[in-house]
Amino acid sequence: MAQEAVMVAAGRRKGVVEIMKRSAPLFRHLATLGVVATDAGLRARFAKIAETRRQTRQFLTAQLNQVAEELVRVRAAQQRLRRIVPAYASAYGRRRVSSRLTAFS
Repeated sequence: MAQEAVMVAAGRRKGVVEIMKRSAPLFRHLATLGVVATDAGLRARFAKIAETRRQTRQFLTAQLNQVAEELVRVRAAQQRLRRIVPAYASAYGRRRVSSRLTAFS
């Protein structure tokens, strides 16, 4: 849990995902134990672990959505660039006009 929290705080999405994959069997087992636990303190600890995992998943989903939106913006910029490049290329004697956006295609 602590290592996962550190990775989340540092914004290291790949590290968080790797930790979550490695610890998934343990968390499934803990969730099962949490359901059958009779001790209130133990149940509260299991609930806290489950809540932390839910928040981590929520964070990763938000990060994924942000990256997807950025990808849409970059692709839209590439499309605009493709439409205007021919006009500038003909004005400059058919020289190739390069852009840092072409590296993403």
